[in-house]
Order: sequence, then C-alpha cells, then structure tokens
Amino acid sequence: VCAYQPTAITGVTNDCSGKTTGETCTASALGGYSYSDDGNATTLTCLADGSFSGSLPDVTADTCATPSLGNGIASLCFGKTIGQTCFAFCVPPYIGTPAMYACTHAAGVTEITPVASAIVCTSTTTTTTVTSTSTTSTTT
Repeated sequence: VCAYQPTAITGVTNDCSGKTTGETCTASALGGYSYSDDGNATTLTCLADGSFSGSLPDVTADTCATPSLGNGIASLCFGKTIGQTCFAFCVPPYIGTPAMYACTHAAGVTEITPVASAIVCTSTTTTTTVTSTSTTSTTT
C-alpha cells in the first residue's frame, strides 16, 4: 500500500487512499477551483517505495460574481476568490452594522454569502428595511 499520500495542494483532491504498487489514482480540482492553462485531472501511480509518481494538476480558485446586496448597501466584495472575505456596509441615508461575507462554493454554485448574518440596513428617512440576498454564478 502506498503509505505516502500525494502532497496536499489547496483546491486539489484525490482518490489515492489504499492504492497498492502499480495502481493508479486521479488528482482533480475541487468544486470552486478550475484547472489552470487548459489543464485537466492527472493520473498518479503508486510506486514500490510507497510514494506516488506523476504530477498534481495546477488549479486556481474561482472568482465570485460581485454581489448586488440591495438598496442602501455597498460592499468591498468584488474580485473575491474562494475562501476570501469582504465586508458589506450601509450607505446614507441607511444605517446598520457592517457584515462579513465570503466567497464560497457549495452544490455547484460559487457565490458571496454571509459569514454569520446578512447585513440589514434601515433608512433614516423612512421605515423601510433592506435585507441582503446573495448573488450566484454557476461554474463548471
């Protein structure tokens, strides 16, 4: 059995556990990551010394779409990639507490989502309350 697993790289997963000498496995991009330079998943081979030969794929984190969080809400959430965080805040005449958001990937969807609670901004000129929603983009 190949005792040494391939080196961990952010955004790459593999099915190499339990492989024995001569068996192959696949290293591929996790959801929310894309292959760089028109790359693809790679094949690794378990060697007699317990290591794997072959290279891991080169991947980059996907970029979330800039969210439209609603009236009275602005954010610093443009150009964020998987795992990066940003803040949304209220702009006059709205007031409220800034909220942290993150670029995430789940169920095939890459999007900016609240880390805890969505921002709520209340107008100081009316009684209208605006609660944010997330903007999604699907990646393949």
